[in-house]
Order: sequence, then C-alpha cells, then structure tokens
Amino acid sequence: MPRLDVILCRANERFRGEAQPPETNIFGAFPPLGIAQLAGVVRESGRNVRLIDGTIENTTPEEMARLIGEGFTGVVGFSSGTLNWRSTLTSIRALKKIAPKCVVVVGGPQMDVYPDEVVSFPEVDYGIVGEGEFALVGLIEALETGSDPMHVPGVVCLRENRAHRAAPNPPIKELGALPFSALDLLPIARYKALTVRSPFTTLITSRGCPFRCHFCSQQYAGGRFRQRPVSHVAEEIEWHIQAFRAKEILFFDETFTIGQKRVIELCHAIRDLGVKVGFNIRARADTITYEMAVALKEAGCTSVNMGIESGTDRILKVMNKGVTSEQMAKGIEMCRKAGLTSRGYFMLGYKGETREEIEETIRFAVESGLDFASFTVTQLNPATVDYETELFNGETEDYWRDYTLMKDVPATPPRPRNPQYSEDELQDFLRSAYRRFYLRPAQIGRYATNRRILQWTADTLLAPGNAMRIFSELMRPAYLSTGGSNIRQVAEGVG
Repeated sequence: MPRLDVILCRANERFRGEAQPPETNIFGAFPPLGIAQLAGVVRESGRNVRLIDGTIENTTPEEMARLIGEGFTGVVGFSSGTLNWRSTLTSIRALKKIAPKCVVVVGGPQMDVYPDEVVSFPEVDYGIVGEGEFALVGLIEALETGSDPMHVPGVVCLRENRAHRAAPNPPIKELGALPFSALDLLPIARYKALTVRSPFTTLITSRGCPFRCHFCSQQYAGGRFRQRPVSHVAEEIEWHIQAFRAKEILFFDETFTIGQKRVIELCHAIRDLGVKVGFNIRARADTITYEMAVALKEAGCTSVNMGIESGTDRILKVMNKGVTSEQMAKGIEMCRKAGLTSRGYFMLGYKGETREEIEETIRFAVESGLDFASFTVTQLNPATVDYETELFNGETEDYWRDYTLMKDVPATPPRPRNPQYSEDELQDFLRSAYRRFYLRPAQIGRYATNRRILQWTADTLLAPGNAMRIFSELMRPAYLSTGGSNIRQVAEGVG
C-alpha cells in the first residue's frame, strides 16, 4: 500500500500583508510544539514527514507554498490558532494554486472553536477537532486505503455544501504512550528569544488545566487535565540536552506547579540527570510552596511566570480565578525567598472593573516584589465564558466568527464594556503601569545590584548581537508610536 508523504506547517504568525524584515523579528520565536508532537506520531507510524515553520523562515504565503513544493500531492497539515488564522488561510490558498492535488488538513485551537467555518473554505479539505495525534494518522490511513475519512473520530469536512462532523475525538488518556516531539525536524539553533539562553527547546509535562477562569479558553485541551509520567518527561529532557545541547527548556504547561509531590519528584529527576540545564515554568501563585520553590531552584529553574491578572479580590472573584490577592502575594514571596526570578501578568480593564480597581492592580504589581511584570488591556477571546456571555446578552457581535470568515472587522478586537473609561484612557493606564513598575528608582536599583538579575541580563539581553538589535528596534517608528508599551514583548521574550 503506497503511503502518503506528510508536511506539517505553521504559517508565519507575523504576516500581516507582508513579511517583516528578519532583523526586526528580535523579540523571539519559539519552536512550534504542536506540529512537532504530531510529527513524532506520524513518523512513528512509518511515514515520511517534514516540518515547515513559516515564522522562523519569515515567509510570505507564496514563499510558504514554494517551500512545500509545486505539484505536491501528499498531505499538508496546518496548525492554527484564531489570531493567525488569516495568515494560515492565505498560505493554504497560495499552496492550492501550485499544488491543487495536495490534501490540506487544518487542526489546532481554531478548529476547536470554529470547525464549520474553517472547512467552509473550499481550499480546506479536512479539519480535525481535538487532540490531533491519532486522528491525523487515522485520516491519513483512510486517504491511503480509500475508506471514508468520516469514520475517523474528530474529522470534519464539507459535503453537499455543509459541514459534516465525525464522532467526537476524546482526549488522549495516556500521554506517556506518545513519542517525543520531533523537534529534530526543526532548525532548533535558529530559534531565539531575548530573555532565554540559546539554544533552547520547548516541552510540556501535562495537558489541560483543572481551573476554569472565565477569560481563558480550554477548548484546545478538551477541558481535561492529564500529566505525563515523570520518567517519560525526564527522558525527553535528557534527549533535548544531548541532541540540541539545550541550555534552557521552556515548559509550556498551562500550570506546571499542580501537585507538589509530582513537581518535587520531577525536580529530583532533573537533578539526577547530572547535567546543568535551566528551565522556566508557568504557575499559579497559590500552588507554590517554599519547599516546591526550593526544589525548583535546585533543579535549575530560572524563572516562574505567574498569571496574577488582578490585585483586587473582587475582580479575581468575577474572573473565577479561585484565589485571593493575599495568596498571590504569598506565592511571589516564596519565589523570592528561594531565589527564583518571578514574572507576573496582569489584565487591565476587566468587565466591571473601576478606575480605582485598576489603580489597585497597578499598585499591587509595584509593591508585590515581582522581578518583572507584564500588563495588557483585557480582550474578549473566543470560546471563553466572558466572550460567550457577551454574545448571549447581545453586547457584542461574533467578532471572531466574522474574523474567521474573512469579513471586515474592526482593527481592535472586542473588549469588555466599561463605559466609565475610553480606549484611550485604557492605553494611558497601560503606559502608566509600565512606567510605574519599571522606572521607579527602587526597581532600577534592584536590577543594578541583584546578582541573579545581572547574570540573567548578561546571558540574554546582552548576549552577542542582542543589545544592538534591541536598540534598533526601540528606535523604529512603529515602536515609538506605541508609547513604549510594547516593552512587554521584551519582558516576555516573545514577538
């Protein structure tokens, strides 16, 4: 039985009508873990598979199509979120012009949220809802044998001018049964981020999240929290160190710190590898104990990224965070005592939030002891309780559905309705938050005298070539026009 060749792609996430010059893409790009995980499973099934990352290649849609190949007749999979859907679709359209017989499959969060809309475009042959590893291999087998792909759970396609869905695709129960992500099919050495030592890799130890914050979507994770065996994670870390000489590993778990016993066991497993490697994690502040923080530090953890969101208990309750500001402050303090760099993320302008509460959140950030803080104006994202509530109440049109269908939409995505302040005033709050956090004398002095932060600066921001790139970027008119508020990109190490 002839087997189809497979190419899995991420479209250029920076594409907004034209690719940016590579030298302006300084804030960083991370290896696309989703398609790398899929590639591992496809390769294990005995098929030839390639990965193409349009972001690291900085491609236009036409260039992406040429990389795939004129006349290609195999399977081309695109993983897409909602924000980069238009870049993805434009790349698919360019591909179909030069390779009309290839089979295009779309997966990722965008398919989970708007499956019918995605497959309504004739250039998209199939979509996969849910975790795609086994569904993709099943779909490929169906195409190879001539059987009906709609017998494969999770598959969606357009038939007789309407979307047809196969049986639901259940979340994968045993994550330890999956092969490692095929990061060796990507140019790992080319991935850079200002706040991360290179070469670095990405990895997850769990999927899903047990919490149900109203501003967050769990669609892509099936809503079910699962963890990989510690031994399986440790083996993959060892491979990353040996194969890629990784100096740092970014754990992209939604919440790495769930289950103190497991976290400490994993930290011990990393230490037992006998090789020094740094890593950073995402965490909920209220799940961090001092014992856990010490174990993380001793294992090589360099940074803990925490979604604080708000400094007021009332707004935290409205968000359904299930945590108090006091618990947040305690988690930050545990990181500080253990010598971990802490970074907090805050949302301004949440639904019903008053001016006074915004001020309280900024004040909390300034007084919290965080090493770094990142602020954003609240945006209503698809498949969240907040967005669905506003749709149900008729307070907003379905912006993201129209966006998916390539209709004209406002440049600014929908925000919660807060009539007491304007968009311009929200931007003023945002700029004020950054100024007050980073430009106070105490914080500047802290950066200048803290050995841990000085070492981090030397390893990342002042690494060869980075300083000049930062200066060049900060002097660009596009940067200056934001009033400097996109310094959060520097803080997060992403573009």
